[in-house]
Amino acid sequence: ILVVFKPQILSKKYFNYYNRTQIIEKKSKDNLIVFEVYYARKEILGRKLNDYFEQLALEKLQNHLVNREILPVFIHAHSIFDAGIWAYKYSSTFNIPFIITEHQQLSFLNIPKYKSQLAIRSLKAATIYLAVSNDKIRQFAANGLFFDFKNIGNLISKNFYINPIISKSEKLRFITIGALSPIKDFRTIFKALEIVDKQLTQKAEFIWIGQTSWGKKNDESVQELLSNYNFTNIDIILEPILNRDQIATYLNSAHLFLFSSLSEGMPVSVLEALACGLAVFTSNCGGV
Repeated sequence: ILVVFKPQILSKKYFNYYNRTQIIEKKSKDNLIVFEVYYARKEILGRKLNDYFEQLALEKLQNHLVNREILPVFIHAHSIFDAGIWAYKYSSTFNIPFIITEHQQLSFLNIPKYKSQLAIRSLKAATIYLAVSNDKIRQFAANGLFFDFKNIGNLISKNFYINPIISKSEKLRFITIGALSPIKDFRTIFKALEIVDKQLTQKAEFIWIGQTSWGKKNDESVQELLSNYNFTNIDIILEPILNRDQIATYLNSAHLFLFSSLSEGMPVSVLEALACGLAVFTSNCGGV
């Protein structure tokens, strides 16, 4: 059972806090139950009131599970921010053990102090600590957090495999996947493409998938980055949102996967490219 907590930012005209806490049940493509838990949030109301709204959401979720005759045995958090914090609160309230598997980049940058402290408390309260790479464990250690982590590696979807039915693109096709972020260092990719562009004698393509993901409205930032480069022989193709099958098709049709991150745990996109038989050119970082 997957649970996703989604804050509903309260407007000035709408202050019905209680009705803002609701649960929508869905089914994933893999036929898993997904509970979307919506709860009220307004920063200017202060931490205590917002904590109260979160507590209401947890209680409503628990009541929903009981009514559905679903009794959780343990909780699994995908990362300390913010799943680990939710798991810790859920565990503390209903006495259900939880484990943490860290997949994300560990960074306390721009994280409020109370939230960082809450995340550390969640780590201390967890029953089992898992991480997807040794580098991820080193990230915790660099922040003074030493726990008995176990490296379990990472997994990818069965959608990614060498598909002989899909032909390689007639044009030389470079491809990358990832949201625009300083830690992904896409400027390095474009600087490299500038060098390649001057040496090409035929047209090529660069496919960038997911550049506006991570829930951020950064279309303008993407266009600003692209405006710094004027390619003669390389066409830039942006694909903000694709499903797994579409991504696998692109990977099978490409010639080279480019990856420029400054820091990574165990990047799924690199694993997916390799699973599709694609050559990968990458920076020397972390889990890579």
